[in-house]
Amino acid sequence: MSKRAPSTAQLLVIAGFALSCFGILLFLWITFGGPTPFKAKPYEIKVPFNEATQLAQQSDVRISGVSVGKVQNIEESPDRQQAQATIDIEDKYAPLPRGTRAILRTKTLLGETYVELTPGNAAGPQLPDGGTLSSANVAESAQLDEIFRTFNPRTRAAFQEWMQEGAVAISGRGQSFSNALAELDPFFTEFDKVFRVLDTQRVAVKQLFSNGAVALHALRGRQGELAGLIRNSNAVFSTTAARDRDIEALFRAFPTFEDEQKLTFNRLKDFALNSDPLFRQLVPAAEQLSVCPQRLPRPAQVPPRRFPRPAACTRPLPAQPQPDSHWPRPLQTGGHLAGGERRGSDQCGSPQLAGQTDSLPPPARPTGS
Repeated sequence: MSKRAPSTAQLLVIAGFALSCFGILLFLWITFGGPTPFKAKPYEIKVPFNEATQLAQQSDVRISGVSVGKVQNIEESPDRQQAQATIDIEDKYAPLPRGTRAILRTKTLLGETYVELTPGNAAGPQLPDGGTLSSANVAESAQLDEIFRTFNPRTRAAFQEWMQEGAVAISGRGQSFSNALAELDPFFTEFDKVFRVLDTQRVAVKQLFSNGAVALHALRGRQGELAGLIRNSNAVFSTTAARDRDIEALFRAFPTFEDEQKLTFNRLKDFALNSDPLFRQLVPAAEQLSVCPQRLPRPAQVPPRRFPRPAACTRPLPAQPQPDSHWPRPLQTGGHLAGGERRGSDQCGSPQLAGQTDSLPPPARPTGS
């Protein structure tokens, strides 16, 4: 055992080692949310919560997702009806407006709780250091275990089965599931844009919902017709499902139809381009021909031909044919009998008609008879 006193160099090494250990411990203490020793007292406020079972010391305090302080202490309120949390706020975010609102939120499903603050009017009165936020400005928050406690045993069993089936469904597909969750951010961004546009058209949206209410009220009185519409739609879908092969063949033939239609339109376009010069050359001739009907003389007006009434030519039929007469009689055309004999007395009692019929030529006999 050496009884020699340590040298100066050895003392410096020991001191440096001790200081380095202290610095590492201090860094870890601050990193994991511990209070900084010998630090000036920050701006602090007290917030009452009806239930803060998931809230712990050194929990985050955030404003719009930015950490602005820590929860330093949780104790019972003076009236013994609430839990009162003492919150330290960084100097650059202090002081807070008196109208600041607070609510407990969770970071993950594991139940890591933090305090979310929403500042009020910055131009209004400020909350003093050590002041207490009004209970009216603290919103109620539903914890995850409270939601589960509302389920009955059957619902809990179904929920547990659903979670197990979900675990089987995403087993081995963790990367795909992560990519799907990553796509939710742009989806909600676009969704927010849609709601902003709808907010600018607030009057039109209000009218849309009002007209929808009127339509639903009208449909309520026509339940039979609505049921018939649903049945007919079901029949249409059933028929469509039964002819799925025909529909498939239709869609398979549709690209070929489009190609043929495109080829036909191209040919019609070529025909139009080729025939356009011809039609342009025919325009002067058409303009000259359009003047010719105007220069032609109008045809003479021919008076309509008058014929006697059919009743004047009606002859009474004999009651019984005579033995020497030929029955039925030959057809008379133009005053001539079929045998060439002229019968002036068999004409109707109108000399005018007889003269007109005499002027008609006899019918031509068919050749080859």
